[in-house]
Amino acid sequence: DECRRDGNSLYKEGQAIVKRSGMRESAAVKFEAAISKYSEGIRLAPSHHQLRSNRALCHLALGDFAQCRADALKATQLEPSFMKGWFLLVKSTWKEDCAAAALPVLQSALKAVGQASELLALQEEIAADLDPLPGEVRWLPSLNR
Repeated sequence: DECRRDGNSLYKEGQAIVKRSGMRESAAVKFEAAISKYSEGIRLAPSHHQLRSNRALCHLALGDFAQCRADALKATQLEPSFMKGWFLLVKSTWKEDCAAAALPVLQSALKAVGQASELLALQEEIAADLDPLPGEVRWLPSLNR
């Protein structure tokens, strides 16, 4: 619990820096320090899903979508009904790959946790990313009749 509290405090400090002046090296240092605290906690309690999701959140803040995705996936495996883990898994899949890759993960998330408002809002963001821009033509597969 101490590792989680320390990590949470460092994460909040990083977020405050980002809100004040955008992503700066000082914010990245705070996120990295939080990752270290969460990692220490995971070594002590490997089945603690919240430590995984909190570490995933730090990776997301740093733009490390692959690591965010790995931690979020583990969090959902440890606690399948944990909405925050699913949210981070969907978002990191979207940011690392593409909107189309995130859709099946989103469907799994909605099945696991129901119609959570955060997931539904993320679904709208992803859908907007799928919509073609004005004048853009996208190839769509034909439907077999």
